[in-house]
Amino acid sequence: MRWVSIFAAMLCSLILFFLVQVTMMPPSIALDFGTYGMGGRTYLRGGGDKDGGDGRSARSTRRSAPRVPRHAFNATALLECDHLVVVAGHAVTVSESLDGVEREDSSWYLLPYQREQDLPGTFVSHIERGVAIAARDQRALLIFSGGQTRADAGPRSEAVSYWLVGEHFGWWGHPAVSSRATTEEHAKDSFQNLLFSICRFREVTSRYPSRITVVGYSFKRDRFVGLHRAALGFPAARFEYVGLQPSRGSRFDLNEASRGEQENAVKLFESDPYGCHDRALLGKRIMRDPFHRTEPYKLSCPEIARLLEWCGPGGFPESLPWT
Repeated sequence: MRWVSIFAAMLCSLILFFLVQVTMMPPSIALDFGTYGMGGRTYLRGGGDKDGGDGRSARSTRRSAPRVPRHAFNATALLECDHLVVVAGHAVTVSESLDGVEREDSSWYLLPYQREQDLPGTFVSHIERGVAIAARDQRALLIFSGGQTRADAGPRSEAVSYWLVGEHFGWWGHPAVSSRATTEEHAKDSFQNLLFSICRFREVTSRYPSRITVVGYSFKRDRFVGLHRAALGFPAARFEYVGLQPSRGSRFDLNEASRGEQENAVKLFESDPYGCHDRALLGKRIMRDPFHRTEPYKLSCPEIARLLEWCGPGGFPESLPWT
């Protein structure tokens, strides 16, 4: 029995020594076994994975996220934000790697008419401009807006795709912007991009924006400024639209896009500002909601619940938090 007692005491000492050593290790070194990521593989956080030891699967080239973000998002630090910067999404990324996302059509889920138009570079330029605007104003909240719009792409949202592109490029030298950048993942058209982003701003900051800047295509200026802003009653003096042209040498047909904008968007929203009645506008919203998601904004933005339901006739007749 004496030897059993001695052995037990030695075993307890070894266990205690091991626990003390692990407790004193830096988090980046301590072994933390866990099953996470696609495929359910077991990884060692701070080490490699069982597929190869270098932190990457042999079958995947997807870039891993930073272990410890240097500028983590913290909503409680954003209560003083009063400037909403919106970047409206136009497509979903589908590539496992974001290398070449600014050049390759294959990095995005594009409809046939969108292909071979050099759109990837345009999408990335919108994201970059939104980041630059937010970097200049410490009271700006950057919101990428766009839902899970394509069934074939899976439940990936345009908004998260844009956020990941920003992260991929290191926020173009403004990494602190990531602490003031978030997503709005329910919008299915441009009117909802604006309205739902206002609500998302309210969810994060507990207030409505006093200023709004929207980044988008130059040919969509009239739609956002003259129609969507007006339908929401937001003061023109506190609303800015930053319209970007396709890069020089781009294959994008700006003239054709401008004609389509007038026929397929401006005229429709002129007769149906809230997108409730026109068959084409409703059809787009239905088509862009393949996963049947429900917007939460009537609960999180009770002050404008009636606006969220308003379909006319005429403009919204009641006062709003920004008027």
